[in-house]
Amino acid sequence: MRYLRIWAFVILALFIAGCAAMTPVAPTTPTGVERRPVVTTPQPTGEKTLPSKGVVRVKPKVIKEGHYWPTRTGPLFALITGPEAWKTFLEKHQAQHISWPEVDWDREILFVALMGGRPTGGFRIRVQDVQVQKKLVIIRVKEETPQPGEMVIQVLTSPFQVVALPREELPTPGFTLRVIMGKQVWEMEVPNITGDSTYTLEPVISLPKGNMELPTK
Repeated sequence: MRYLRIWAFVILALFIAGCAAMTPVAPTTPTGVERRPVVTTPQPTGEKTLPSKGVVRVKPKVIKEGHYWPTRTGPLFALITGPEAWKTFLEKHQAQHISWPEVDWDREILFVALMGGRPTGGFRIRVQDVQVQKKLVIIRVKEETPQPGEMVIQVLTSPFQVVALPREELPTPGFTLRVIMGKQVWEMEVPNITGDSTYTLEPVISLPKGNMELPTK
């Protein structure tokens, strides 16, 4: 009977030791070492961020261009923000009979570039670059002329181009609009692009300081 009690005690001790070996031990942190939570870097959400220089390029969409604007006024640049203003502008320039595509005024506004009268063909005007820098919108316009000796049509022309600019990529409610063509500058304050208005730019006599040499494409 005595031996049975001894064996029972030994078996019980072995059983307890086995259970203790199977119990997971929580990891310990070394003395003096601070445990820090794991930080997960958030993934990009697709939001548009400004480049380091704070300049955003806007891609203009050509609505219509040609060599025969009805009036020979120019150079002239205008920003048009609504359908009624567009209708009035076309009537003023006798251009209402030109076939114009539909404009989504909820999403777009129009920029008109008129070169003015030219003695022959071979001339062209086009929007080269649009940049937004905070509350300043700069539109660079390129004026193309015939090369020496180039064969061109001998007829009076008046080149023009009309482009659409996306509202969502422009400062709201308004901004300063600056047009640069060669060494000439036009500028105007546009207080609100959410209305239905026409803004015709005025030439700048003295060149504005800064923002004249923004990077071009």
